[in-house]
Amino acid sequence: MITPRNKVFLLCGVLFIVGIAFSPSLFNGFSKNDDPVHLLENPTLRSLSSENFRAMFQDIINTTYVPLTTISFAVEYYFFGYNPFVYHLDNLLLHLAVTALVFLFLRKLELSDVAALVGALFFGIHPLHVESVAWITERKDVLYALFYMLALLQYVQYAQSQNRIYYWLSVGLCFLSVLAKPMALSLPLILLLWDWWTGRGWEKNLLEKIPYVVVGSVIAGITYLHNARVPWRSVSEALMLWIWCFVFYIDKFFRPDNLIVFYQYPQPLSWNNPHFFLSALFFCGLLFSVFYFRRNRLFVFAILFYFFSIFFLLRFDDVENINPVSDRFMYLPSLGFCALLGAGFAGLIENKKQQSNVPKNAIVALVFLALLLGTKTFLQCRAWRDGANLWSDVIKQSPQLALAYVQRGAAYQEKKDLLSALSDYRKAISLKDNAYAHSNMAMIFKDARHFDEAIVEYTKAIKLKPDFWGAYFDRANLYRETQRSALAIADYTKVLQLLPGYAEAYSNRGTAHFLNNEDDLALQDFNRAIRFDPRAINAINNRAVIHARRGRFEAAIKDFSRSIVLDPKNAAVYFNRGLAYAQSRQYDLAITDFTKALQLDPGYEEASLQKMEVMKKDK
Repeated sequence: MITPRNKVFLLCGVLFIVGIAFSPSLFNGFSKNDDPVHLLENPTLRSLSSENFRAMFQDIINTTYVPLTTISFAVEYYFFGYNPFVYHLDNLLLHLAVTALVFLFLRKLELSDVAALVGALFFGIHPLHVESVAWITERKDVLYALFYMLALLQYVQYAQSQNRIYYWLSVGLCFLSVLAKPMALSLPLILLLWDWWTGRGWEKNLLEKIPYVVVGSVIAGITYLHNARVPWRSVSEALMLWIWCFVFYIDKFFRPDNLIVFYQYPQPLSWNNPHFFLSALFFCGLLFSVFYFRRNRLFVFAILFYFFSIFFLLRFDDVENINPVSDRFMYLPSLGFCALLGAGFAGLIENKKQQSNVPKNAIVALVFLALLLGTKTFLQCRAWRDGANLWSDVIKQSPQLALAYVQRGAAYQEKKDLLSALSDYRKAISLKDNAYAHSNMAMIFKDARHFDEAIVEYTKAIKLKPDFWGAYFDRANLYRETQRSALAIADYTKVLQLLPGYAEAYSNRGTAHFLNNEDDLALQDFNRAIRFDPRAINAINNRAVIHARRGRFEAAIKDFSRSIVLDPKNAAVYFNRGLAYAQSRQYDLAITDFTKALQLDPGYEEASLQKMEVMKKDK
């Protein structure tokens, strides 16, 4: 019997082991997979203004509705900017919290302390969960799982006490879980499973699940509408693919090797393919085992927990560049199998036969397996540091996948290995003309100052993907830099049609208007940019210049001061504010600003000249 104090100590030990296993993720940067779309290039999270907050609940990102996840990024950005350590740390902390909740839930299943601790350990260190923790974008998984488990535990409390407060708390937590990731739609099924487990009688409690179904269906339905597609070419093929997906996750849980970031169906898509035939054989065997071992309630619970929680993610179609299966989808559905393993090891460890070596052998096996899984997780987290290696593994398994070459090319490009990047982009285009390959090639040409070639590549990207706002934005920047303001303004306008509220697009279009001597239009755009992103420093500085040019020195000084708060080491802003002070006859303040500009940039000759001029006037 483990005392409460020792139980807390042992749980902290489990969490410490999990933290060590995932610790390499803390030193990773941002990923080139989805991090730019969800985080680095997502304009709505750059301030906590009411406009941006509203936009977070309106935006569909990568065809997925995840406003709560975006809000979590916005809070981190507000306090820490783009510091990858903070985002990785928060992912890990959320994973540790979910692991602790898994332990509490397993105890509610009436598993022993040892079984719950072992089950939580397997959940915490499993390599299949690396994608959910080490990939910042997959904050969705750990965040939805946190609220999902809290909702489940509150429902358990309600079922035991019949106190309606716990019930409505559970419904509210379900709402938050679905806002973090639509996969939480499965919660009502898991609640029915709990009713069966406890003997409450799921048939009698169906009405209780209606609020969960309504909340989940309405919110998750937004994502479904953006991902709906023709499901299959034939019923036989759909069944074949669905069974393969079902078996794939179980296989990966018990044999977590060759984990890659993008899987494809085995080829050819035929029942004659051994992959599909053996999957069907295993599936039938599993169904038989569920029937045969139906009196083993934990075994049935584990299988049904897996099935109910992953049901909505089981694919039955083959769509290009869509992952049919992903490690991250197994994050919470693996809980049932962890419970089964925990109970199995606990049964051996807690063996009552005094003369038996079974407990000792079980402990040795557990330690060995934990070291094996923990080491695999540790190495897998380190692998996420290098996108080139991640996608090279994909290419080994799928050498004809154009997307893999685009992603590896982007990783090479980030490492400044431009020849390798160009080689991969050209390979991708030869396999399947790809808008992102053209756009990334354009960036390389632009940095090499081959502007015409860059514009050609951006234009090809836009032709392939007419809603590619990033290509329009980058081409607009290039037009602006090459003094083609009218073309730049047209592209920025297109960006804002595709992505309303993009502060940087307003700011840059305002700069194009400013260079075109269209001050009124520029001022309108700078105002919009600052409204959507109060930290839009370029818009603030340029608006200040327009105010100063129009003789509104007080407004100019206010904007320059705001800019200095955001970036206190910009000598040019101190210089410009000094000019505004001088023009409004505040000579002492002007001299102070020119002095500060010279401290930051001792070679700033114009600041030195203006300081001497103002000092003459001040006499």
